[in-house]
Amino acid sequence: MRGRLAVPRLLDHRVALVAAAAVALGAGLATGAARAGSPADDADALPASPEQCAAAQVAWAQSASSQVGMTADNPATLRTGFRGASEALAEAVPPPAVAADWDAVKDYVDTVAQAVDKVDAGDGDAITAAVGAALSTLDTTATTAASARVTAYLRGDCAD
Repeated sequence: MRGRLAVPRLLDHRVALVAAAAVALGAGLATGAARAGSPADDADALPASPEQCAAAQVAWAQSASSQVGMTADNPATLRTGFRGASEALAEAVPPPAVAADWDAVKDYVDTVAQAVDKVDAGDGDAITAAVGAALSTLDTTATTAASARVTAYLRGDCAD
């Protein structure tokens, strides 16, 4: 019999799991993120080239697109969503002004993607447990804020 990963009690319910993932990923990666605290206001931020901005915008959009269909009712979507987001973010070099925030979001997504890679792709309970265990080690609030700053920068200040 295959062992299952332990899920923290808070994340024992699938709705809580999806809510945690949605807060971390949807808030900043979605198109309507708030602009507060944009690193673009930093006078020391290095400008990004138009090409770098375009590549970052495409990667960010692909990451968001990978996560749109994630639902607790279908754990396979959690697996494909986090893995797709991880791959998308790995393919672009972030603009210098938001590189630290980009890396924070990428580390978050990578951590969950690596966790689901270790379990059987056909075992929904194991996927849910892996996501829950990974999320319990991460700072969702900080990642949500970092994601919002990257989104705001890419939507307004990149290559200006």
